[in-house]
Amino acid sequence: MNKGFKKMICALLTAALMLSVAPMALAEETTVPEDRLARGLEAAAELNRLGLFRGVGTNPDGTPDFALENTPTRGQAVTMLVRILGGEREALIARYAHPFVDTKGYSGDYAGYAWYHNITDGTDRTHFSPSKKMVLNQFLTLVLRSLGYEVADYKNPYPIADSIGLEYPSGEGFYRADLAVICLSALDVPMSGGGTLRQSLTESGAIGGEPAGDIVPFTPGPVEELVTSFTVSSAIELADKAAAATLGHPESVSITVTSGRAGALYDEFASNYYERYLSLTDATDFSVEYWNDHITFTPLYRDAVQLMGLMEGRSGQWTDELRALLNRAKSILAEIADPSMSEYELVLAIHDYLVNHNSYYDDGTPRVHSAAGCLIDGRSVCEGYMLSFDLLCYLCGVECVQVTGYAAGSVGGSSHGWNKVKVDGKWYNVDVTWDDPLSWDGLPLLTHEYFLVSDDYISADHSWLSSPAVPPCPENYNG
Repeated sequence: MNKGFKKMICALLTAALMLSVAPMALAEETTVPEDRLARGLEAAAELNRLGLFRGVGTNPDGTPDFALENTPTRGQAVTMLVRILGGEREALIARYAHPFVDTKGYSGDYAGYAWYHNITDGTDRTHFSPSKKMVLNQFLTLVLRSLGYEVADYKNPYPIADSIGLEYPSGEGFYRADLAVICLSALDVPMSGGGTLRQSLTESGAIGGEPAGDIVPFTPGPVEELVTSFTVSSAIELADKAAAATLGHPESVSITVTSGRAGALYDEFASNYYERYLSLTDATDFSVEYWNDHITFTPLYRDAVQLMGLMEGRSGQWTDELRALLNRAKSILAEIADPSMSEYELVLAIHDYLVNHNSYYDDGTPRVHSAAGCLIDGRSVCEGYMLSFDLLCYLCGVECVQVTGYAAGSVGGSSHGWNKVKVDGKWYNVDVTWDDPLSWDGLPLLTHEYFLVSDDYISADHSWLSSPAVPPCPENYNG
């Protein structure tokens, strides 16, 4: 976004979210009329193509689920505002601090942008109220002021909207379908200072022929074979097969016990092979049910693995936190990766980014064990490094697995996690955590001592269980 345009927007939107000024009674919820729903779908599809509107998940046919029959919330409204102003990339990368104690993660990035640019002061000094419903006249005022019509009055914004040809619905209720229609129309109506919003966004590179923020040449993968049922005859076989199945990110797996004594076999597994299972899988734990000759495992995944399962359409549900993680990962790759890069150059760029932008930190909270802790907060333990490296490689289509074992060379040392990655057809170890030593004289250090190394090399101070899911790495990378 050019500076003049941004300055104008910031000046005009000091109190654009009028809910913070004068709360109004919400219209009674009704069913969205078919004509408005159809128009909303058309508008949502075009905004999605431009990268300005996303769904809440995926329909069975693979198309985005835009949830057009839902009433938009304040959080969704400010997200749309940031996107149609071309500010999403800035919001996700800058992650501006804000005073809103009720707005975090994905929503917090957009609220922070709106706070930083004086778009909203929230519903009070410390609350944004992202889940409160938005109504038509308030959102219409928000959009008109973003177009430079600062005299737009939330009590009656319709005359100005009519004068410039801004499309908006008539009738009861306000839905995400209507929000999409207004936003698409806003791209092409005249702005107060001349020109259109679409022209400004095109000139600044915020929109174009492809969805903004997507890394078009890269495709997620690889995808493991999905296994949802198998048969076992021993506790160790249960551990190994259940671990291998979770690499395909299933919602759950059904296990048949040949002896018919599921309870006894599971007890043996829990006593002797539980740690083995966890060391060979992407799951952090599981819930279990068993009866007669059947055991059902429901794996629990950390955020990066949840995201992979969602992108494959295999397990889980979208949340604001997972959308924030995906957007952050895409933004990072848009900065550091290029389709012309070789696999070696990609994994090197990912490795170096994580070392330079994350600090080893353990405050005892689950967040530091997640990819979000590493990629969004910039603070994590080894698990955060491992998950983030795996996720970024996944988004680039580079084969990568997580390795859970021990540091200090033997079982009994400290639990530790790192990765194995496939470059130019061969597998290598990468320990991003150990290539990120503490700073010296306040400066971060970047090393490559554990980058693309063999099993023999890394086994001097790392140990792990061998299995088909953990490929051997017979040599160091020689370029």
